[in-house]
Amino acid sequence: MLRTRGQKIFGYFNHIFMVVMAFIMLYPFWYTLVYSFNNGADSARGDLYWWPRIFTIENYTTMFRAYDIWSAYRVTLARVFVGPTSGIIVTLIIAYAMTTPGLMFRKFYNVLIIIPMFFGGGLIPYFLLVNNLGLTNTFWVYIIPGMFGIWNFIMMRAYMGNIPHELQESARIDGAGELSILFRIILPICLPICACLFLFGAVGHWNAWMDAYIFNDRSELFTIQLMLRRVISNVAQLTALIEEQGRMAGIAMSGEQRRMMVDEFRRSGVSNEAVIASASIISIGPIVFLYPFLQRFFIKGIMIGSLKG
Repeated sequence: MLRTRGQKIFGYFNHIFMVVMAFIMLYPFWYTLVYSFNNGADSARGDLYWWPRIFTIENYTTMFRAYDIWSAYRVTLARVFVGPTSGIIVTLIIAYAMTTPGLMFRKFYNVLIIIPMFFGGGLIPYFLLVNNLGLTNTFWVYIIPGMFGIWNFIMMRAYMGNIPHELQESARIDGAGELSILFRIILPICLPICACLFLFGAVGHWNAWMDAYIFNDRSELFTIQLMLRRVISNVAQLTALIEEQGRMAGIAMSGEQRRMMVDEFRRSGVSNEAVIASASIISIGPIVFLYPFLQRFFIKGIMIGSLKG
C-alpha cells in the first residue's frame, strides 16, 4: 500500500521525535556513568559531557571500601528471587480458587480482596502489625508482607478466566485432584503471565528501599538501594571513611588533621559527587542493562492487565 505525502511527513517527524525523546531519557544515565569514571577533582572543572577526561576507577574503589556493597547485593538478589517466586505461588493458588465456578461465596471473596486496594490502615498500624508478627530485623520482612499483590491477582485471574473449564472437568473425570490440576495443567498454560509477574515483582524488589529503612537496623540486611540512600544522604561520607580508617589504625585525629587528610584524599582524584555517581551506577546498572531484553514481557503484562476477568 502506497503511503501518502502526509503519512510520510508524519513518519519522519515521528522518528525524529522518538530519537529526541530517547536521547533525553538516556543521556542522564550516560552522564552519570561518565562522571563516575572521571577524576573527582577534574570533574569539578565542569564541561564534562560525553567521555571521561581523566579515567579512574577510584570512585568505585572508595565505594566498595566505605560500604559493604557485596552484602547489599546478596540481600537484594535474594529478595529479587524469593519475593516474586513466593508471590507467584500464592497468587496462582488464590486466582485458581477464585476462577473455580463451584467455590462458595466467591463474589464475597472477590470484594474482600479488592477492598485493601483502595483503603489502607496507614504506616503506623502497618509497622505495629509487622513488629508484632516478629518480622522486624529479619530477611522475611522483605518477603511476607508483599507476598500477595492485589493487582497481580487481578491479572492472574483475568488470564485464568480465558482457560476453558472443560480442561479441569476432564482432569477431574480422570481422577486428578485440585493440586494436580493446578500444577500440571493450569500452571504450564499460565507460564507467560507468571513470567510477566515475576519481572514486575523483581523490578519492584530491586528498587525497594523503604521497608529496609523502616524495619531493619541490621547492616547485614541492608539492600543496595538503601546503600545508595546512605551515600546520597551522607554528604561527608569521605570524612567518615577517613575517620574510620583512623580508628582502625588507633589514631585519634584532630579537626585539623582530618581536614588535611580529606584534602589529600580529594587530591587523589575522589570527590563526594563522583562517589555518589558511582553509587548510582552500582544500584541501577544491572536492572537498566537487563530491561531492553525483558521489555517484551512488560508489554505483554500491560496487555494482559487490560483484559476483563
